[in-house]
This record gives sequence, C-alpha cells and structure tokens, in this order.
Amino acid sequence: MTPQEEMVERIVTWCSARADVRAVVLTGSLAQPAARVDDMSDVDIEITFADVTPELLGGTWWRDFGEVWTAYTLAPLPVWSVVYAGGTTVDMSVVDAGRIGDMVASGVLSPGWDCGYRVLLDRDGLTRGLPAPRGEWPDRGRLTAAEFRRLVDGFWFDGLRVPKYIARGQLWKAKSRDWVAKAHLLRMLEWHATIIGGHRVEDTGLGSDMPSWLAPELWVAVHDVFGRFDAADARRAFTSSLDLFWRVAGEVAAASGFEFPLPADRHLRERVEELLRRVTVVWS
Repeated sequence: MTPQEEMVERIVTWCSARADVRAVVLTGSLAQPAARVDDMSDVDIEITFADVTPELLGGTWWRDFGEVWTAYTLAPLPVWSVVYAGGTTVDMSVVDAGRIGDMVASGVLSPGWDCGYRVLLDRDGLTRGLPAPRGEWPDRGRLTAAEFRRLVDGFWFDGLRVPKYIARGQLWKAKSRDWVAKAHLLRMLEWHATIIGGHRVEDTGLGSDMPSWLAPELWVAVHDVFGRFDAADARRAFTSSLDLFWRVAGEVAAASGFEFPLPADRHLRERVEELLRRVTVVWS
C-alpha cells in the first residue's frame, strides 16, 4: 500500500466514525485513471459535512490523520493543505451537501471532478445522480475577441514594467512583474494549444504537463523565457518571452479572425525594446 493509499484509508476510517460526515469524495490525480501518479502525488479529497460549523472550520481535526509537519489554509473554499510526517500532502476541502446537490441538479461537474472522481463514502446517496466524469478538462469554449485583447493588454501592462526594473537594478521587482507577465503568456499558449492544436488543457494556470499539449517547437522556445537573477540574463529571458508572446498571439489571432498586432501593439513593443536596450549594467 502506498503512503497516499494509507492516508486515504485513515481519512475514510475517521469519517466513517463520525455521524456528521455524510460523504467523502476523492478527486485529483489519484482519482483519474490516465493521470501520472507517483510517490510525490498529493491526495485531493472533499469531505461533506451535515453542517459546516465555525468550530469545524476553525478546528484542527485534520491532525487526527497523523503527525503534521505543516498546514496551510487556502481560499476560496475552506481547504486545508496539510503535509504529514513522511511528506504526504493532503488537500482537504470541507463542504456541505449543496455542492454535490448543485452538480446533480445541473448535470454539470466542476472542472476538477470532470477529470475524475471516486466516491469513498456516501451515507445518503448524495452522489447517486452525478454524471460520470469525462476524464478530461471541459471544453474551454470559443475565445472571444474581448478575452484575446485582455490577454494582450495584460501582457503589455506587466511586461512594460519588467525592463524598467531591470534597467534600475531592481531585480526582485523585475522578477515579480515578469512572473505576472508570464501568466498572460501561459494563457496565450493554452489557447494556442486549444485552437490550433485541438487539445483540452488543464485550466488551472499552472502549466501542468505542458509537453503533452504544447507544440514541440513552442516547448523548445519556452525553455528560453526564464533567466538568472542578473540584469543581462533577465533581459535575455524577457526578450524571449516577448518574442514568444508575439508569435503565439499572432497565430491565435490569425486562426480566430482577430486583428493583431494593432498599431498600438507595435508601438508598445518598440517601447519595450527601447527600455531593454537601456540595460547596460550587470548588477550584482
């Protein structure tokens, strides 16, 4: 039995002994038949309580599952990310019956469930009417011109600041803003894979399993967009990000019937390149 399986068994045993727990559902990679699972995989689990009380939300009941190394609460759902002794990480969501009821009533699974779920406990038949998971992320639908423009504008908003900070020697600020700009780049890469490559991409903004959905030549290009903590390499890396975004946005626009680049995009690129040329000092 793997550490993850042992942890799931402990959680189900604990939940089975509590009358206020009505259902337990395993999600994430451990519930997805085709997912890549290894000894580093997290346990993602949702526990449905009859009444989600403040005492429950503020308690440390999750310590009953084993020795805790560290724990952190995530939003917006009340989620505890707990690392137990040995390194097994469990992300536990606490919900009421309405969450499952809404999916039953609508016939639409939440994205995480649609990739795969496994019912471990169901005292009231709450999950009986749930549709079967499709084993993949839902179709993103059609990219609109407005969403495309928001991605482009977002890249410029953050990207324009990166060379300013590099030129001033404010490397931490440059890296921070560069990471936000890369979120827009990643989103554009995901749309490229969806629209041009025909892939269904995990909609988390984390870039999971990129080699499986990104075109090979783009996967190679992505390797150049991260740089070291020095001005010269930060400049090189952001230049690569700029070139890649420009290329991918152009191909997505052409396939979708959008106009890119606009005259303003050309001016913005020229401004970014002008600022990058100002980076002449390798700050230490």
